[in-house]
Amino acid sequence: RETVVSLAALQAGTAQAAEVAATRSADSFGAGPVPQFEVELDIGDGRIAPIVVHEGTDLDSAAAAVAGAHILGGADERRIAAYLRRMREEVLASAAAAPGRVDSAA
Repeated sequence: RETVVSLAALQAGTAQAAEVAATRSADSFGAGPVPQFEVELDIGDGRIAPIVVHEGTDLDSAAAAVAGAHILGGADERRIAAYLRRMREEVLASAAAAPGRVDSAA
């Protein structure tokens, strides 16, 4: 799953209204581990911060890296981390509800 969201939407608390999501097939990622999800964060002024999250990615560290690279403040870093947590929860919930899912505990 790939999502585009603007930092302004996160600041205003309207990320869901502003996001445009598209699902990609695993084949489109080529060799290497398949990301759990990807986000293109519109920082503003034409700047886009791509964020690729794999299973096990520390979301707070990912948010800190983006904030540091784009000279964003602590409040923005926390918003980004919270958004990434919501995205991970959505992805995990979608995967759990997917038809044909095999539960290893069964």
